Amino acid sequence: MFHNGKKTIGVFLNRAEFDFQRNLCRALIESAERYDYNIAFMTSYEIRESENTYDVYGDIIVDFAPIEQFDAVVVALDTYDRATFRSRLVEALKSRASCPVVTFREKEDSFYGVLSNANESIRELVRHFKEVHKARNISFMSGFRDHYDSGRRLECYLNSMEEFGLPVYQNSVFYGDLWKNKGEEAFQYFFSDLSHRPDVVICANDFMARALCDAAAAHGVKVPQDLKVSGIDNAPESREIEPALTTVSADYQRMAAETIHLIDDLLHGRSREKYISVPSRIYYRESCGCLARNVVQSNQDRQNHYEQYAALMEEHTRNTYFKIDMAGCRNFGEMMNMICRNLPLIGNFDRFYLCLTGIHDMNGIPSFQRELPAEAEAVLRWENGEFQKTQSDPFPRQELLPYTAQENGPVSYYFTMLHDRASTFGYTAVSFRRPEDGIGMFYFDWNLTIALTINEYFAHQRIQALMQRNEKNSITDYLTQLNNRRGLARALKKNWPEWAAAHTEISFISVDLDGLKFINDHFGHEEGDRAICVISRTIQRIVPRGTVTARTGGDEFLILLMGGYAQAQHLEQQLEQELETLNHSNKGHFVVEASIGVYTTTIDAGISFQECMRQSDNEMYEKKRLRKKQRRS
Repeated sequence: MFHNGKKTIGVFLNRAEFDFQRNLCRALIESAERYDYNIAFMTSYEIRESENTYDVYGDIIVDFAPIEQFDAVVVALDTYDRATFRSRLVEALKSRASCPVVTFREKEDSFYGVLSNANESIRELVRHFKEVHKARNISFMSGFRDHYDSGRRLECYLNSMEEFGLPVYQNSVFYGDLWKNKGEEAFQYFFSDLSHRPDVVICANDFMARALCDAAAAHGVKVPQDLKVSGIDNAPESREIEPALTTVSADYQRMAAETIHLIDDLLHGRSREKYISVPSRIYYRESCGCLARNVVQSNQDRQNHYEQYAALMEEHTRNTYFKIDMAGCRNFGEMMNMICRNLPLIGNFDRFYLCLTGIHDMNGIPSFQRELPAEAEAVLRWENGEFQKTQSDPFPRQELLPYTAQENGPVSYYFTMLHDRASTFGYTAVSFRRPEDGIGMFYFDWNLTIALTINEYFAHQRIQALMQRNEKNSITDYLTQLNNRRGLARALKKNWPEWAAAHTEISFISVDLDGLKFINDHFGHEEGDRAICVISRTIQRIVPRGTVTARTGGDEFLILLMGGYAQAQHLEQQLEQELETLNHSNKGHFVVEASIGVYTTTIDAGISFQECMRQSDNEMYEKKRLRKKQRRS
C-alpha cells in the first residue's frame, strides 16, 4: 500500500474538519513520521440530527477501507454520532482486521485503547464549584442518550454528585445534541422548577455550553454572575466567545504519541497494557467566575474572531462559485480542468487524486452502483503544483492509489468517498504539506460538488447514448443492421440535394434473395433469416466505405454506388462470386443466390429517387425471370 515499503496505519474518524479531529490528525501524523509509518485517514461526514439518506449512506467508507491490508488501525469512535454507523464499523474491524486496533479516547472491550481522563475531570469540576463557589445545585447538560462519551460523562457527574453529597433533582439532567441547537430548550428545562434553579450547569461539550450561555443571556440571566457554566473539549471558540468558557482539555499530542508508540510495540511483538490513560487539564475561565479577561485581550479576541468569520465567508462564497462553474461544464475534460482550478480551496495541500469506481459499458461510459468494484481508475492527479497525466488503466482498489503514486518517505492521505443517496462514484485522496494543515470546514462540501457533478455528467452521457442507440435502432434493420426504409429516407434527404447539385453519377443496385419462400417453407424461418444475413454481410463486406445500403423489404436490398455502370457491374460480379464461394464452403441444404439489377444515371433536379429505383427493380426482376426460366429448361 502506497508502494513505498512502509507499514500503513488506517485511521477512522468522522467530521475531520472539526477542531478535535484536526488536532488528532496533526498529532498522529507527527508521531507516525517519527516511526516511519504511513497513515491512511478514512474520513466520513454524517450528522446525527439530520438522519438523512445521504448521511446514512456515508458508512460506505467501511466497505471501501482495505481493513485487511492495514498494519494497524486507530479509530475515534466518539466522532461518530449514529449508533448504527459505530456498530457497523466496530463489527467490520472485529471481523476483518488481522492487525492491532486501538480506540482513541473511547473504550471498546475488543480493542486496545488510549484514553483521556477528561471525563473523570468532571469530578474535579464538581468539587471546584462546591468548594470554591459554594454551589449546591449543579446540573448537567448531556449529549444523546446512546452516545458513548456523553454517557460516560453523565455517569461521572452522577457519581461525583453522590460523592460530594449534592442533590440531583428531576430537572438536573438535560439531554442535548452535542451542538448548538438546544440551548433554549435546555434553559427552559433547567429553569422550569424555580425551587431547584441551578447555580451551575456542566455541559458535556463546549458547543452546548456556548448555546446555553446564549440562551441565558437572552433571558437576562448573566454568566457567571447569575449562572456558572462549564464545557468540555477546549474547542477554539471556548476561548474566543464572551464569557470565555471554563473547560477540560485532553492532551491530544501526548495521546497520539502514546497511540503510535503502543502500535509500534505491538507490531514488534512487545507486550503492552490494554488501556492507557493520559491526564487532562482544566482551564478555569470567565464562565465560572475564576478569571476576568482584560480589555486588550478581549479586543484582540474580537478581532481574531472577525478575521476568522470573514475568511470563512470568503471560503463559502468561493465554494458556491465552484458549484456554479462545475454545473456549467460541457465535457469531462472541462470538468477536470475546473477541479484543478479550484484545488486551492482545499488549502495547503501537496498531492491530490480523483479516482472513479464505475464499470464501463460498451460506449466507455461508467455506471455506478452502491457496491464497490474491485478496481478503481485515477482520472486526475495533481502534484508538484501541476496536473500530472495519468494512466487510464484500472488499478486494484485496495491499493488505494495507482502505482505511479509511489513516494520514498512516509506519507499521510485523507480519503473521502464520492457518493449520493444511492450510488458510489469513487473517492478523493489528498495529502497536505505540513501536519498542521488539514481538511477545512468546506472540504466535504467541495467533494459533494464533485460527486454530484460527476453523477450528473455521466447520467447525461448515458441518456445521450441511449437516445443515440434508440435513434440508430429506429433507422436500422434489426436483423441485418443495414438501413431500413426510414434510414434510407433519411440518407436520401441528407445527400440527394448535394448529389443533384454536383450532377453525381450513381448506380442503383437492387438485390433480391432468390428462393426465400422455399427456404422458409422447407427449412424454417431461422434458416431464412440466416440466408438474409448472408446476403447483407456480403454486401457490407464488398461495398466501398460510406456507400448507402438498405434492406427495403423482406428479401430485397438496395445499394447506392457512387460510380458508373462498369463499377456497378464489377460489384455485381463480386457479389455473385462471394455467394458462390460461401455456398461451396458451407455445403448446406440449400444455396444462397440473388438476382441483381443495375440502373446508372447522373442525378439532377429533374430525376427522382422513385424512378431510379423502379428502373433498377425492373432490371432485377427481368434477371430473376430469366433465372427461373433457365432452371425449368
